[in-house]
Amino acid sequence: MNTARRSRRLAATLLAAALAGGGLTVAAAPVAHAAAGDVVAKLPISSFSALAVDSAHQRVYVADSNLGSYDNKGLVAVYDFSGERVTTISTQRHVSGLALDADATTLYVGGREGMLKYDTATHQPQGGLSLSADTCGRSLAMAGGTVYYTSSYTNYVSECESSLTHLNSYHTDNTAQVTGWQDYGRLQLEAGPGDRLLMGQPPNTRAADPFVAVYDASGQTLVRTAGRRFVDADGKGALNLKDLAFSPDGSRVAVADAAAGTRLLDGADLSDAPTGYPALPSGASASAVAYSGDGKYLARGASATGATPDLLLSPADPGDAAGPAHRGAPPTSRVAKSPMNQHTS
Repeated sequence: MNTARRSRRLAATLLAAALAGGGLTVAAAPVAHAAAGDVVAKLPISSFSALAVDSAHQRVYVADSNLGSYDNKGLVAVYDFSGERVTTISTQRHVSGLALDADATTLYVGGREGMLKYDTATHQPQGGLSLSADTCGRSLAMAGGTVYYTSSYTNYVSECESSLTHLNSYHTDNTAQVTGWQDYGRLQLEAGPGDRLLMGQPPNTRAADPFVAVYDASGQTLVRTAGRRFVDADGKGALNLKDLAFSPDGSRVAVADAAAGTRLLDGADLSDAPTGYPALPSGASASAVAYSGDGKYLARGASATGATPDLLLSPADPGDAAGPAHRGAPPTSRVAKSPMNQHTS
């Protein structure tokens, strides 16, 4: 994950979580960066590699992977919705993906050499499973009662962007299985309603036409129900994936495409939705997307410089011109310059 995606993804997801009614503190952005009434979600975090939001218990889990060295320790910082740190979970090696089970009682943590489990009430370890070494960081998602995770091994971290990545599954009986699905690069996973799993491929030297795919995870075998690549007959339009998200009802998939902006797709067949989102501000490229838990809003993160807004909050329905009705928001969307610190690890 590059630096821009880290900070924008955190801000977009937390802002969306706040609007779901969870009570997360939303602070006004500095005058130097945003107009009066603009708001952003801000936590005292400088870097992260993965994020999980537990609305039921008002907790935010943030992982810092430290991939650079084999001996680097991993940690998961636990915050409440007011931005106060509750505790820190330390791990033996770097951590990457995070996933919560359906009732948010167990936190799954993707480690370099295995899958770790923690009780969300006590934050104490509950064991785990040894896995083949992963040098590139695992993406995790819980779908159909199963944790799906990516696994990639390279001799050098610099090779991770185009390494062969496998999709595997981790079950509640502490067994792991190979799904048979694989492709190149840092594949991204997101869980969706109805026991569905969403997977996207960032561009890399071995993927000239990256994909987005939806899988049915309700059975013992993962079944792909939809897939799409975006290059047209002229060889143009390749996806430059930065982030993706299912809407809470599963009817739509939002994709942050650094080349095309925010793509809105049908959740069933990944065709283009009838109405898409407006373009991001000039000079900004899409880097993150996150729906609010109630499905009413979409937070869009952008990679931008200077005073160009890099965090926008819009109605999830692009045809809704009413926009947020509180805090003096503009008619169609709220924009802000995020004060999130950036950090390279």
